[in-house]
Amino acid sequence: MAGVGRKIGVIVSDNPDDVLAKAKANLVLHATSSPLSEVEAQIINCVEAGCNVISIAEVRLAYPWVHNSESGQRIDEAAKKNGVTVLFTGINPGFMMDLVPIMFTGVCASVRKITLWRLLDISPYGSGVLNNLGVGLSVSEFEKGLADGSIGWILPLTCPQIDMIGDAIGWKLDETKRIVKPLTSNKPKKTSYGVEIGAGKVCGVKWSYFGIKGGEALITFDWIHVLHPKEEGLEPEDRCFIEGESDIDLVVKKLDSGVGTYAHAVNAIPQVMQARPGLFTVRELPVAAALP
Repeated sequence: MAGVGRKIGVIVSDNPDDVLAKAKANLVLHATSSPLSEVEAQIINCVEAGCNVISIAEVRLAYPWVHNSESGQRIDEAAKKNGVTVLFTGINPGFMMDLVPIMFTGVCASVRKITLWRLLDISPYGSGVLNNLGVGLSVSEFEKGLADGSIGWILPLTCPQIDMIGDAIGWKLDETKRIVKPLTSNKPKKTSYGVEIGAGKVCGVKWSYFGIKGGEALITFDWIHVLHPKEEGLEPEDRCFIEGESDIDLVVKKLDSGVGTYAHAVNAIPQVMQARPGLFTVRELPVAAALP
């Protein structure tokens, strides 16, 4: 299953109840990819087995206290009842587009606007992610899938990153808006798994989120997924521009999102193990550092 061609001593099972009963684990690293309702049930199952949980599975629960608060409340109550801690994190949400901007506002005397930009090369991803993003479809097929929910369900209508930043700064945002734009390829492309994408077909998506107060977008987040972006003249990067006193323009390149996602989850284990019971967000716990 790991593709290394030899036994590595790790037992794989499709029966989580059996694993939880036999392993007697202190903590579960949860990395499924499921709808919100399924993730909630999986987390509560781990919690009721007496396990702390760090999950990278559900964007919506990275900051559930503005939207999806009912799911967050149920997980929080279950964690407190069973004396364990739950954290949803990763590279985004959980670090680059929420925790990092919040930390950098700490050296500003005032903040007027925040603009976030994340451009991600999706060529290493498998068919599950690419199909969810509508890669390979025509624009009309993409728009139909977006309307019926078969495309884009992995990314919510709301934006937990914007919710977290707004609450941290004390901005009581009126609403969050989302605009979705399919991106088409200038030439044929191929994914890392050999799937071919014809010229003119969807090769990525631009998700734009706006945190609005008084009719003005105070927080803007462009989340762009592109297949081989350099072929389209685009450079993968994370960018955070804070307009205030003083301005800050932070650009991060060469960040491997796959490594960053699992590393941030693993490195947060000490913080989660030492926290009091309940559901936490990354802004409530000490910042995770690389483990020795």
